Amino acid sequence: MKAAVLVFPGSNCDRDMAKAFEAAGFDVSMIWHKDHALPEGVDIVGVPGGFSYGDYLRCGAIAANSPICRELKAHAEAGGYVFGVCNGFQVLAETGLLPGALLRNAGLKYICRTVPLIVGTEDSVFTQGYEKGQEIQIPIAHHDGNYFADPATLDRLEGEDRVAFRYGDAPNGSARDIAGILSENRRVLGMMPHPERAAEEAHGNTDGKPVFDRHHAGFFRLLPLVAHVDVACRVVAHQHHVEPGLQSVSVLKAGHRRRHLFAKPGGKGLAVDDRCVGHVYSPSFRRPWCRNKAAPGTDEVDTTARSGRNVCD
Repeated sequence: MKAAVLVFPGSNCDRDMAKAFEAAGFDVSMIWHKDHALPEGVDIVGVPGGFSYGDYLRCGAIAANSPICRELKAHAEAGGYVFGVCNGFQVLAETGLLPGALLRNAGLKYICRTVPLIVGTEDSVFTQGYEKGQEIQIPIAHHDGNYFADPATLDRLEGEDRVAFRYGDAPNGSARDIAGILSENRRVLGMMPHPERAAEEAHGNTDGKPVFDRHHAGFFRLLPLVAHVDVACRVVAHQHHVEPGLQSVSVLKAGHRRRHLFAKPGGKGLAVDDRCVGHVYSPSFRRPWCRNKAAPGTDEVDTTARSGRNVCD
C-alpha cells in the first residue's frame, strides 16, 4: 500500500502523519508542494496540518493553488483516497473537494487541547474501525477551525450520512458541532482534530489509530475495482483466482457494501451499467439479478459470449 504526504512551506504535522501511515503498513512518500506529479500507484494522499504559506490570505488558500494540489484534485476526481487534517481540511475546502469553509474560532483564540469527538458514521474506510456514536479523545490545535456551510449544505451532509465526526464539547463554534466530513463518494475525509497525534502508546492515547489502521490489508486495492463494476451481474473477479463470482465482495462488511460498491449511492445506475434489460439494483448480493447462461449443449457457463460480458436472463 502506498501513501503520499504533501509538504508545504509551514507544514508542521507532515512527519506525524507519515509516521501514522507507516505504522499502519504503508510505504510513504513525502511530496513537495512544487512537484507536478504524485507517485505512481499511490492509494491515499495525506494533506497534513500546520500553517501552509503562513496562513496568508485565508488558511489553505495559497496551498490549494500549488502545483501539487492540481494533482491532488485529479487523484480525488479519479476516485483516489484523500485525508486532510486541520490545515489539510482547510486546503480541501479551498480546492472544492469538500464543501464549506473553516472560519476563525468563535472565541477568537487559538485552541490546543484534547477534546471529545463523537463518531458520526461507520460507513467509510476512515471510520469503520469505530462504532457510530462512540466517543473518542483526539487533540485539536487550531485558530481557524470553526466549520461553516449554508443550511442546505449542512442538511445534505447530515442526510447523506457524511458527517464523520462531531465535537462533544463545542470548542470552536462549528456549525452543528461538525469536526469532520466526507466527500460524496466517501473517499475524501477532512477533519480539524489530529488523529495522528493520538495514534501510538507514546502519545498516551491511541484513539486516532483506527483512522489509519483500517486502510491496509488490500482494502484500497479492492474498493477501486468494486466501485466501478456491476456486481449484480457478477463481473467482479475473485481477487485470488481471477474468476467471476461474488466471493471478492464478501470481504466487505455488510454495512459498507451499499456505499462502496456503488459509485452513485443516490443515483439510478451504477458507475458501469450493463446493457441488461430490466436490470435492477438490489442490496442483496446473495440473490443476483443477472446470471451467466450455460453454453448450448453444456452445463458450463459461457463467459465469452459477445464482447466478453456475462449474459443476463
